[in-house]
Amino acid sequence: MFEYGWLKRVTQYDSTGKVLSDNDFANGEGTLRFKHHDGSEYITAGYKHYMRNGWYISKYPNGQVSYMQHYTNGLKDSISKEFYVDGKLENEGTYVLGKQHGVWKYYHPNGKLNYTETYKDGNEQGQVLMYNDDGTLDKEINYKDGVLHGNYKIYAENNQLAIQLNYKNGEIVSYTYEGKDGKLVTPIAVKSGKALVVGYFKNGNKSCEINFEDYIVQGVRKIYFSNGKPYIDGKRELGDEHGLKTVYHLNGNIEKQENYEYGSLHGVVKTYYENGKLKSEEHYNHGIRVGEHKFYDSNGKLTETRNYYHGVLEKVVKG
Repeated sequence: MFEYGWLKRVTQYDSTGKVLSDNDFANGEGTLRFKHHDGSEYITAGYKHYMRNGWYISKYPNGQVSYMQHYTNGLKDSISKEFYVDGKLENEGTYVLGKQHGVWKYYHPNGKLNYTETYKDGNEQGQVLMYNDDGTLDKEINYKDGVLHGNYKIYAENNQLAIQLNYKNGEIVSYTYEGKDGKLVTPIAVKSGKALVVGYFKNGNKSCEINFEDYIVQGVRKIYFSNGKPYIDGKRELGDEHGLKTVYHLNGNIEKQENYEYGSLHGVVKTYYENGKLKSEEHYNHGIRVGEHKFYDSNGKLTETRNYYHGVLEKVVKG
């Protein structure tokens, strides 16, 4: 409830109309508390001067913190952290007056570094190194004032360069790849932002096919392993991933199948072990986790089921 634009009261209900929490901010101060259906706290957030101040903390049903962010007068400020269900750190960074600032780090579920970013006043700056969950390089990207500028390298297995795209002030200008001597070939110009970029490994096998129109990726985007087998097969629409994207293991078996709608996961996402057994099956609605998410061991045995309601984890069942 608002009065003259100021937050005065927040009441939380479940789908049957039962009150789960009632929060009073009569003097512009207090603590917002939302609860899971079982009564455990889901969100706590401090308010002062009718604005969010102090810590905003959300929790999984098991009590483990899922997200923590400090606020100052309604703006994200200072430390920000997200965690996986098992308590491992997912990402960490800092805000200054509502804008990302400094080094941000992101981690894979196994705890290994996924990638790092550096921000200044909300804009990405400098080099971004992205890693696969086995520690090998995935991409090497460079930014200037929030746009792509410099080398953009995409890697196949074991840190082998698949393609190097060259950007200037957010626009692709050329590309190159390794010749048979292991050295980069003379950059091939991309005129007016339109080209079908085809790269090769030094062994002569095709490394990629990426189509550009109006300086952005449009249509086909394929990356190959150095043995000639497909690694990543997907499409882009206006630069965003769109439709089915398939990622393969080096042995040719499918590693992951994702469905996208203009950059957001939408529909079923399945991952597989190298032996072909199903590893996980998850469901998304425009980027939001919904329904049952099931996880299996390498023998095909169900190990865990997570139930989501519009992005909120409500229940975890082992086995």
